[in-house]
Amino acid sequence: MTTSRQRCNRPDCGRGTIDEQGFCDRCDRLPLPQGGTGPEPPARTGASAGVAQVRPDPWYGLGLVDPVQAPEALQVPDVPSEPVAEQHRFCPNPVCGQPVGRGHDGEPGRISGFCPQCGTGFDFAQPGGFTIADRYEVRRTLGSGAYGAAYLAHDRNLATDVVLKALHKSVAKTALHERDILVELRHDSIVRILGYEEEGPHLVLEYVPGEPLAARPGDRLETLLAHGVRVLQALDYLHARGLLHCDVKPLNIIRFREENPAGALDRVRLIDFGAVRSQTKDTGPVVAFTRAYAPPESDPEHLRPTPGFDLYGLGMTLREVCRSYGTDRSAPGVDSLHLLLERATHPEPWRRFGSARQFAEQLSGVVRQVVAAPPTCRQVTRLSALFGPAPEPLHGG
Repeated sequence: MTTSRQRCNRPDCGRGTIDEQGFCDRCDRLPLPQGGTGPEPPARTGASAGVAQVRPDPWYGLGLVDPVQAPEALQVPDVPSEPVAEQHRFCPNPVCGQPVGRGHDGEPGRISGFCPQCGTGFDFAQPGGFTIADRYEVRRTLGSGAYGAAYLAHDRNLATDVVLKALHKSVAKTALHERDILVELRHDSIVRILGYEEEGPHLVLEYVPGEPLAARPGDRLETLLAHGVRVLQALDYLHARGLLHCDVKPLNIIRFREENPAGALDRVRLIDFGAVRSQTKDTGPVVAFTRAYAPPESDPEHLRPTPGFDLYGLGMTLREVCRSYGTDRSAPGVDSLHLLLERATHPEPWRRFGSARQFAEQLSGVVRQVVAAPPTCRQVTRLSALFGPAPEPLHGG
């Protein structure tokens, strides 16, 4: 059993002590296992190692950005709706209610037609008007993919809108895996799970009415970078629990309006954990990923993924989101942002960031440069991560 005198042995921390519950009092994580049998990562040397020690609060860039009032209404993407899944096609006549529009002999079922039992017409070209598990009234499609679709539905029991993530039966194990992961997560920047229905199966998730992370007219650069820091907080939370998201991209980061007593604020939340995996339990190469935001397929991260897989995805995401702000490298902080993103997405894995906290330390530094210029002209004094204050007899006054 660890004691409070044991020093945290994580390279990106190293400053805290282990408390009675076995967690570091600075980084809130378990210490690294001693005497592991796995191969050691290549040593980082020279300038490529970045900061030698991450500050206890690498998220300080958030404190430099003024709270941004969210617009009155965010534009929810209008996704073309696919036909209602066959397993949800029933006669609209409440007296009948027999299954209709089902396929047979390898042929898909009819999307529109007439019930063979009572003759009532049906049209399932657009989702809506049907209920799942006698509780969720489906309103429209939010998105769809190879594994299934996501519906916006109204939960009768909770009297609120939710997201029903319907997965094909062929990937039912994926739904159970995602359910088991999400039910353990509690973080302000991670989507919350509300329930699970075996019918489908369906995951019931909170509905975040917003839009994928992108630059909007009038956005300041520091606002977008602050969203990057918030995503890094969520990734640090995941990685500390041995989990990898494996599909970080703008489409999976929802920017939304959060109501609170201080006013409606601009916030982000990480969604879609269909590709999530455990660093200890899941073996084999990464299967589900988005090529444009993942390391090259020849990269070692695909065979044995680490937190670097997610950090690479966020680097590509910030590159895309901040693209219009990087044309003038003489602008405050822009050149530093270029260097930061080059490191985050470097072709050599060992030259990239080793942890979300290390990435956030540098990203917060870029925010500091940006806000130091007009019109904010905000200056802040931070203690050095390498040197403490000099003793009284030695400092130069």
